[in-house]
Amino acid sequence: MRNLFLLSFLIFSSIFYGQSFKKPPVYAGQGPTVIVATESKPTQKQWKGDYTFEDSDVVFSNDFEGARLNGIIKVNDSTFKALITSENTPINISPWYAFKVSCKTQKQIYLTLTYQEGFKHRYYPKLSNK
Repeated sequence: MRNLFLLSFLIFSSIFYGQSFKKPPVYAGQGPTVIVATESKPTQKQWKGDYTFEDSDVVFSNDFEGARLNGIIKVNDSTFKALITSENTPINISPWYAFKVSCKTQKQIYLTLTYQEGFKHRYYPKLSNK
């Protein structure tokens, strides 16, 4: 019994001793990046202006500095689809967007963000009342 206690004590001590002096892991950082020549890669252009609809007073606009919106589709009176494409694939495959929505009368609308196949947004959409 005494040998079993001594053996248990030695095993516990060695585990505890070994754990207490381990160095914390050090962040190695990002690995090397692959450089891709961009001269021959097309950039997805966008039309700048206001997107309006004949039978709706809802207006979508990408006519400001830093805006990005590739198109809008009206699904019904209260639902719209925003078309978002990456600016430069494969250089920057992260689609981004910034646009304004306005309406002459206050109403609730639903907006679906759609992306080219295989892509999605990295961050949740943010809203502002500016």
